[in-house]
Amino acid sequence: MRLCLPAAVLALLCGAAAQAQAQAPRASVPTSTSAAPASAAASSSHVSEAWTRSERERIASERAHVEARFSSEETQCYRKFSVRDCLDEAKSTRRLALSDLRRQEVSLNDAERKRRGVEQFRRIEERSSPQRQQREAEARAKAQTEQATRDQRARDKLLQREDAGQRAAERVQQDERRRQAAGDNAASRARRVETEAESRSRYEQRLRAAEERKAAREKRQATRTKPPASALPVPN
Repeated sequence: MRLCLPAAVLALLCGAAAQAQAQAPRASVPTSTSAAPASAAASSSHVSEAWTRSERERIASERAHVEARFSSEETQCYRKFSVRDCLDEAKSTRRLALSDLRRQEVSLNDAERKRRGVEQFRRIEERSSPQRQQREAEARAKAQTEQATRDQRARDKLLQREDAGQRAAERVQQDERRRQAAGDNAASRARRVETEAESRSRYEQRLRAAEERKAAREKRQATRTKPPASALPVPN
């Protein structure tokens, strides 16, 4: 069974389709990366982000205008005798206008999705291009070189700090050895002085003892060599 549409409705639909094609040109997106280069894919897309934004603003403005017009017509309908017919006509006009704006919005979304697909395809192809790979390899090599330089600089600084700490420890040890040597020398000198004093004291004691023995010996000798005393006279 065939469905017959009124000529006016059919003409309205044809006009709406032609308007959608004029307002939202479609962008062809390659189905595979080997189908066409990114430059060809980019040239086949006539939808820009700025155009998409302006179209969305236009659709929103027209939708707001449709709602405002319907509100005004609705108010006018309540002033007429046939309120129901007037409201039905205003709602039908509003519904057709909003439907057409929605169709334009859907077409715009489709064009936006295809534009993003083209941009994503371009980015993928740029990432896989030899020039991009060469730039990335050079950037990685540069980053590795810079990191190696930073690591070497850090190691050098660490070695310098370790050397400085070792030299400081050696200086402390040298100072300690000098102080210990100075203390040993002082103790040695004190022991020598003490030993000399003890030796001198013993020497003096021996000397006094020798003098005392000599004096005693001389005294004994003097006693032995003294002439005997003369006899007392005999009384008459």
